[in-house]
Amino acid sequence: MQAWATFYAVIAGAAATLMGLLFVAVSVTAGDDFIRPFSTSRALAEQAFQNYLAVLMIACIALFPDQNLAAIGGACLAVVAVKMLWALVRLVQAIRHGTGEMPLLATLRRHVISITGLGLLVWAAVPLSLGQRSTFHTLAAGVLVLLGSSATVSWQLLHYLLRHRVRQ
Repeated sequence: MQAWATFYAVIAGAAATLMGLLFVAVSVTAGDDFIRPFSTSRALAEQAFQNYLAVLMIACIALFPDQNLAAIGGACLAVVAVKMLWALVRLVQAIRHGTGEMPLLATLRRHVISITGLGLLVWAAVPLSLGQRSTFHTLAAGVLVLLGSSATVSWQLLHYLLRHRVRQ
């Protein structure tokens, strides 16, 4: 994993920075909409936060010094399993409780992209946990898809919050 250290250090820094900006944006623009359990703004903020957190955790695991591949793969698999379960719960909630002002197709697309990134991470973590080196590129691809999904959802949240704020 040494060859990937710079990549994961950059990814961890980007995820942490974007997560911090998400906190600032939400705290500055948050209104009563965040109080409702299944509101659009709350769902977008929660999905972006959870995706950034998954990226940050995987990057930190990859940067742990002196770990063998099985330990890295096992830790990644544990994190991703929990995040995948939560992503599926969010998807079911979105379908069950509606999507607020967002069209259902846009909501499904948003969730499918996150689940795809998490799926790539699972696909990479299983062989890594068995000590196979060949999945480093897949792990990196999963992290990049999830980071891209997080940034896209954050942008959708900011756009939604600005539109919502203008109406008030």
